[in-house]
Amino acid sequence: MDPEENIKNLLPPRQVIFQKEKRHVSKHHGAVREEQRTYKGAHATMGYARTPVERPSNYMKTHHRDSIEKIVTDSNKAKAAAVQHHDCNRRPALPKPVLYPPPDRDKGRVNWVESNVEHVKALSPRRPSPRFVDVPGGDTQDLLPSGLFPRYVFKKNFGQVPAYLQRRQQQLQIEREIDDQEEALRTSRSIKANRAKDDISLLTEQDRMAMLKGLRNNLREAQRQLQTLPVVCETNANKKKRDTLEQTVSDLGRYIFLLENYKVAVRN
Repeated sequence: MDPEENIKNLLPPRQVIFQKEKRHVSKHHGAVREEQRTYKGAHATMGYARTPVERPSNYMKTHHRDSIEKIVTDSNKAKAAAVQHHDCNRRPALPKPVLYPPPDRDKGRVNWVESNVEHVKALSPRRPSPRFVDVPGGDTQDLLPSGLFPRYVFKKNFGQVPAYLQRRQQQLQIEREIDDQEEALRTSRSIKANRAKDDISLLTEQDRMAMLKGLRNNLREAQRQLQTLPVVCETNANKKKRDTLEQTVSDLGRYIFLLENYKVAVRN
């Protein structure tokens, strides 16, 4: 026996009718369907049959979207500014600052501020006189006339310059005079050096050639005398003469080299 079997199953079931709730339908639904039916297959030929499309080179480039967003934002701001209305009144302007003190405050009257300042400047500061106490818990007495405080005005040399300062002043004066003498000596030396530079001039070409000619003649004569000496110099006179001639030849060769390769200055 079927456990689900029931006598009620013999009755025909009651038909249930479900009622659909209203749903949102856009007001542009009909226009969209009409546009879809009208332009169906419009891009079958890459869109050039009816509506032109953007060229392939006109793709979105860098920062292109930022410019579009800026345009949209400015447009939205303008629209919002046009829609908004300020019903409240504007606040009153801030008051202008007031000069203090006013320029006409002391007009025809006494300026007590300046007079008080001058009065305070004229007063000398009052300092309490020093005092002392003789015993714990005793009376206080003035310190200056008591004799316990040194009074330097009663010294014999009060107000005079001490001896060590006088010696220091004399020492500074001597050092200053020595510096002045050295400065004058340096100045005189520089003046003499400048005068000496003015007296110096370059050796002319004619004089240089004449000196070279004379030096070459002296060099040949010294070499001739050196060659006339014996090969072995045993005596002191021959040794001294040989050394003198060798030194002369060396000096003449150095002088000739300087005149041939450098410019020579002479004192007038």
